[in-house]
Amino acid sequence: MPKVLIKYRLAPDGQKASLLAGGDGKKEQALDIDTASPHFAEAVSRALIHTDGSATLDLTGYGYPSFDHIPTIEELLAVEPALQAAAAEKEAARVREIHDKTMEVLTTRKTARNTKVLGDTPFEFFKPDWPYYHDQDVVNSPEAQAWIAELKAANEVTELAYAQFLEARNAAVAKEEEEKKARRLAFRASLGLQDGEVCYKLEGEYLASVPAWTTSRRGKNWFAVIVSDPNSPGGLGRTFMEKCKGHLYYDISPLPMGSACEFGADDYSARGNKHPSRWYGVVLRRVGAEEGVEYLVFMPYDSGKAAIKSATKLVQARELAEKKEKAAAARSIEV
Repeated sequence: MPKVLIKYRLAPDGQKASLLAGGDGKKEQALDIDTASPHFAEAVSRALIHTDGSATLDLTGYGYPSFDHIPTIEELLAVEPALQAAAAEKEAARVREIHDKTMEVLTTRKTARNTKVLGDTPFEFFKPDWPYYHDQDVVNSPEAQAWIAELKAANEVTELAYAQFLEARNAAVAKEEEEKKARRLAFRASLGLQDGEVCYKLEGEYLASVPAWTTSRRGKNWFAVIVSDPNSPGGLGRTFMEKCKGHLYYDISPLPMGSACEFGADDYSARGNKHPSRWYGVVLRRVGAEEGVEYLVFMPYDSGKAAIKSATKLVQARELAEKKEKAAAARSIEV
C-alpha cells in the first residue's frame, strides 16, 4: 500500500511527552500515512518522490521547527505552509522597507555629494542618495526623474564652471612657468652660463648654497677636491674644504679653479643604515651678478671619474693656451 513517510523533530519537552506516551523518546521521529488517511493526498503533494517510488516529507532540515509535544498529522502538514507564509511576509516587509526608504530620499530630496577641489576652491556635484537596494519604480517615477534632471542640469553648470576654472588656472600656471623660465634664462645669460653649467651662491670666500647637504644629527657632509687614488675609498683621493658655521657651508679660498670636486651628504638611520648622496663636478670660474652677488660655476658630471677626466683635459687645454700665448708674446718681442 502506498505510504508517505513524514520525518520531524522533537524538542526536549516533546521527547518527554513521547516517553510518557509509550514512545521511544528520540529526537528524530517518523510516521507513515497511507491511502486510508484523509490527509494522504495533501501529504503526497508536499512529499519528495524517490526513484523507487517511495515518498518522504522531511521536516527535520534547517529552519524547520522542533515540537515540544507529539504533533498531529494536521500540525505536521501545516509546517511548510506556515513557513512559506512567514517567508512571504518577510519578503513583503523587505519590499515595503525598500520602498519606504526610497520614498524618504525622494520626499526629503536627500542627496549624495561629490566634491572636486582646485586649490582652495571646491566644486560640488550632487545626485540622489538612493539606498543600495532601492525601489526602481520610485526611481523611475515622473517626480523622481524630474528631480534627477534638475540635479543633472545643476551639475552641468558646475562642471562648466569647473572646466573654466581649471583652464584659467592651467593658463596661469603655464604663464608663471614661462615667466620663471624667462627669469632663469635671463639670470643665466647675465652670468654668461653655458649649456649644462650650474652655479652656487658665494658670500666672499664661502659657499652659501650647495647641491648636497643633510641636516640630520647623525649625518656627514663634505666638499672635497678629488683626484684618482686606487688606495682611497671609492678610488678617489680627497682634499677636504673646511666647513663653516651658521648659514654658510664651506670655505673655498684654497679651492683651485679647474679642479674636480665632490659634494657628499651621508644620512644614517636610527639603525645605522647609510643613505648616501654624491654630487660631482668641475670648478670652472667665479662670476658676479649685476647686484654684486658672486657665484661659483661648475660643470656637473655623473661620477667622480668623469669629473677628474674632464678636469685633466681642462688643465691640459689651459697649459697649451698659456704656451701659445707665451710663444706669441716672444715672437712679438723679437719683431
